[in-house]
Amino acid sequence: WAGSMDRLQDVSIPLFLGSALVVSGVYCFRMLRLRLWVERLATQRLRFAAWVELYLLSIAMGSITPSRLGEFSRIYLLRNTGIATGERVWVTVFDKLSDLLYIPLAIVLTAGVVGAKYGVPASVLLWSGIVLLLAYFLISYWFGSRLGRGALLAGWMFTGAGFFMFVASNVLIFRAVDIDLGWLDIVAITVSVGALASLPVSIAGIGVREGSLLALLGAWGVAPEAIPPVLVLEFIINIFFPVLLLALWRLGTAVSRRN
Repeated sequence: WAGSMDRLQDVSIPLFLGSALVVSGVYCFRMLRLRLWVERLATQRLRFAAWVELYLLSIAMGSITPSRLGEFSRIYLLRNTGIATGERVWVTVFDKLSDLLYIPLAIVLTAGVVGAKYGVPASVLLWSGIVLLLAYFLISYWFGSRLGRGALLAGWMFTGAGFFMFVASNVLIFRAVDIDLGWLDIVAITVSVGALASLPVSIAGIGVREGSLLALLGAWGVAPEAIPPVLVLEFIINIFFPVLLLALWRLGTAVSRRN
């Protein structure tokens, strides 16, 4: 614990703030994807400021609910778009499930490092990931065909960009704690943790995220005293940061109205 406290005190604040900035970019890409798809169905368009308010409120609610179920508040928050309730449910669920692209992408990219770590043939993991990737695009195209090819393609590009920014944000967190793992190792760890934390067994993945991070970082040979600081930073980014963004947005909005 003494070693962990020393590591926590030595956390690179600039790198951690850089991670928070990159996470904001992830949210931005996801918001743009949802906006693009909703406007394909909507009869009334929302102002950009209304979109920011809607999205920040939903991710703040998601950060304090099991499996981020609070993000499904968008079904209600999108009521002013003129879309029927059933369509709002469909587009919200479709948008949320679109982030499953992270899993086959991670499997394809990390087949070599994961295979070497656990003694599984890399070719098996690689082809499994490719099959899952193809299945993702086929199923996504089938369910989302009503949005049009252009909108679907743009949405997939937003999702892919969000994936690489998600990876970058975690690389910065690991570097902030001076953990020197390769970026592919970090992809394997963080995507696995994210998938486990999304299971509906705790509030916002609390406990599941920390336990799986502890196990995986230990398996990757990370020094024990370096793990608690990572857990603290991941908790801040995943739970506290979305609420902070909403608070800062509303504060800024209130100040601008007053002026």
